Formats: sequence, structure tokens, C-alpha cells
Amino acid sequence: MRDISKTIGHTSPAIAADQDRLLSVREARDRLGVSHTTIYNLFNRGELQSLHIGRSRKVRLSTLNAFMNGATA
Repeated sequence: MRDISKTIGHTSPAIAADQDRLLSVREARDRLGVSHTTIYNLFNRGELQSLHIGRSRKVRLSTLNAFMNGATA
């Protein structure tokens, strides 16, 4: 099924939902292996996009994966 999805250009709803998952700053920095200060520097320089939800800051899993793969935020 996965190969068929690639062939016709569709993404499984489960995979798409996972990519839209929001990570806490702690989860994002743990995945990157960086400090609290470093991840906030990435946010402040615009190198890694984040969302403000209330008083919390979140990072989309898809955004973090793109950043880790060398894509610009």
C-alpha cells in the first residue's frame, strides 16, 4: 500500500497526521540534541519556525524534520 501511495502521490492520513503533530520545545530540543538556549536562538534568528499557543511554544514535527534534513525553515 505504501508503494502505491508513493506512485500516485498520496500520503497516508496516519503519516500526514503524525507530520502535523506539535512538539514541545523540550521534545524538539531533545530530538535535535541541543540546549534550551540554542533552540531559542534558532527560533529568534528565524532558522526554525515555531508556533505560539497560549503561553506555550510548539514546533511542528514536519518543520523539525525539514530542519534536520537541511531544508530552510
